[in-house]
Amino acid sequence: LKSGIDILVGTPGRIKDHIQNSKLDLSSVKHVVLDEVDHMLDMGFAEQVEEILGFAYKKGSENNPQTLLFSATCPRWVYDVAKKYMKDEYEQIDLIGKKTQRTATTVEHLAIQCRSSQRAGVLGDIIQVYSGSRGRTIVFCETKREANELAMNASLKQ
Repeated sequence: LKSGIDILVGTPGRIKDHIQNSKLDLSSVKHVVLDEVDHMLDMGFAEQVEEILGFAYKKGSENNPQTLLFSATCPRWVYDVAKKYMKDEYEQIDLIGKKTQRTATTVEHLAIQCRSSQRAGVLGDIIQVYSGSRGRTIVFCETKREANELAMNASLKQ
């Protein structure tokens, strides 16, 4: 950090620690990218994120960083942050087509209760029914460990 950096990736807590310990100066930041902004809100990071952004932005300055916010859903907080830190003429691109919290109409959601030990087998059956033997599927997991366990499970190997 002392000799300068081109890209900084970090959790709000860790970035805030570096700022408070005078190890990180955000006054010359050129771009800010916030991914999964809706999840930051869900996890209680809204206040920390706004505090960090305050170190990179100067009110009324033309030299504020370009800001990109990515969010699967757009709760009110996302719009509030956009208005507060982005230029008045900011561009919102809505891939769903409406400024509300909803999923794409082409996505089907299933909820099937099963034991943890049965998960891979049930998932394999669902994939077979909906995708067939040649279909391609993306499975999202909460942890890398869970993803690795599913990836190595014989029930999902085809």
